[in-house]
Amino acid sequence: MDATVAAGWIGGLAGLGGAIVGAGGAIVAGWIQQAKQAEVARAERLESRGYTAAQRALSELLAAREVLAAYTREPGSAPNPYRPARDAVRRAEAEVLVIPNGRELRHRMREIFSVYRADRWPESSTRNDRTKWRTRVIVEGITVLSCYLRGDALPGPSDGYVRTTSLMVPEEPA
Repeated sequence: MDATVAAGWIGGLAGLGGAIVGAGGAIVAGWIQQAKQAEVARAERLESRGYTAAQRALSELLAAREVLAAYTREPGSAPNPYRPARDAVRRAEAEVLVIPNGRELRHRMREIFSVYRADRWPESSTRNDRTKWRTRVIVEGITVLSCYLRGDALPGPSDGYVRTTSLMVPEEPA
């Protein structure tokens, strides 16, 4: 075989090999890029789902606060606020449960919802007192959810919340 022909074959095979390597690299790079885009899209969906659920929970807590505030302003004229406020708080709690990647938020809100539901207020307290205390608990939830929605660090318990929970009668051991 002539040296010129051999050089032509070598150049052709090298070109073909380079094309195969280039095509393989392009396929692998495309696959990696697609996987990364899918990961980013999933993270965006989760973030959007969490944001939407937190907004709905916040709306429910705002509605519950308004019901309780109306009763506090005029205790005799407004109907019993507990059922509509309780229902709004339950809807808020359901929304918080589906917030992804929010373990600390769910923990804080679970505590707040537990305090709201607890019926361990002093027997000497009036309905108006209990309504004000429950309103403070709801305000704590509003504050925590607002921080989450803004992307801020979750705050520790507020002084008003701590004072309110200190009024509760301790649970008796089981």
